[in-house]
Amino acid sequence: MKGAKQIGFTVVSISISLIAAFIPLLFMGGIVGRLFREFSVTLAFAIVVSTVVSLSVTPMICAYFVRSGPSPNATWLDRAVEGGLSRMIRFYDRTLASRSNTAR
Repeated sequence: MKGAKQIGFTVVSISISLIAAFIPLLFMGGIVGRLFREFSVTLAFAIVVSTVVSLSVTPMICAYFVRSGPSPNATWLDRAVEGGLSRMIRFYDRTLASRSNTAR
């Protein structure tokens, strides 16, 4: 539930924007309009299904697989990747902290 709350607004807003982009295709006339109508309805349905999966199944799968920290028997590649990601997160945190200080 916590993961879905964190990403919920972003996923829903992007999905609505994508569906809105296909709305004009529904109102096209002629033979080409009929082809695009089928295309836009299919994509809109796929976007709706993707949104439901993103808000329900994906956070549950992540909660299931990401239960603990890195394994003690991690390989050198695992340690190198974790170290790089940790440095990147610390750098990002510093840039956010410096930005919030300058905005005041």
